[in-house]
Amino acid sequence: MNNKILNFRDLGGIVNKDGKKVKSNVLFRSGNLNIDDDELANVLSSYEIKVIYDLRSKNEVESAPYTAPKNVTYKHYPVLSSLESHLKDVNLDLSNAKQAFALNDTVDFMENINKEMALNPLMFGEIIKDIISLKGEPVLFHCSAGKDRTGFLTALILFSLDVSYEEILDNYLLSNVYLKDSMNEQLAKISAYNLPEEKVAQIKDMLSVKKENLKHFYKVIKSYPSFNDYAVKKLLLSLADLEMLKQLFLE
Repeated sequence: MNNKILNFRDLGGIVNKDGKKVKSNVLFRSGNLNIDDDELANVLSSYEIKVIYDLRSKNEVESAPYTAPKNVTYKHYPVLSSLESHLKDVNLDLSNAKQAFALNDTVDFMENINKEMALNPLMFGEIIKDIISLKGEPVLFHCSAGKDRTGFLTALILFSLDVSYEEILDNYLLSNVYLKDSMNEQLAKISAYNLPEEKVAQIKDMLSVKKENLKHFYKVIKSYPSFNDYAVKKLLLSLADLEMLKQLFLE
């Protein structure tokens, strides 16, 4: 949708199980917003975005800051604060050969991140409640690449709107399309390091999204009788909250 902000897109137009569509121009997702201040202000203004939810850790915010326009409310929700010390692996500096060589096993790490988000999603529930309180004002939520934490929040919102897992998975995997150029640029940086093939494969996994990543948290959700039951017990959303979400964001 916008080539200035990484992985920027609108959830509008996604169809739920009852044939209803998610409203356009109200729910936006993206990667980091650390672009020129004037450009950021122009993008947010063009979509009339009123609130930004930053899902990144404190360290990520400090290392890649941006300034929200005065007419846009900024809210920081570090949704993986319990894994703060490990998030350096999610945001690789591929110009740093030492970090690329020292990368840990991403298979277990990414599985743990997705399980952690599914088992301890309370902050996601707080964000959803806050979105409800805005009564349909356009909002944007983001992390660093807009794929894992942002993808998980997107999935929770879409599940709440009765969108099927298949549709949610399709939207989740779109990050690979939107991040393709960025991923190729980052992989090009490591070509000079002569890394072992398995290390390059690890980095590719970290830079992209895979079906298995979404399945890790979907398995947790499926352990409950219904998504509504999961939402009430783990997100601390009420049935009235879930109904209000549908009223606000479906047409």
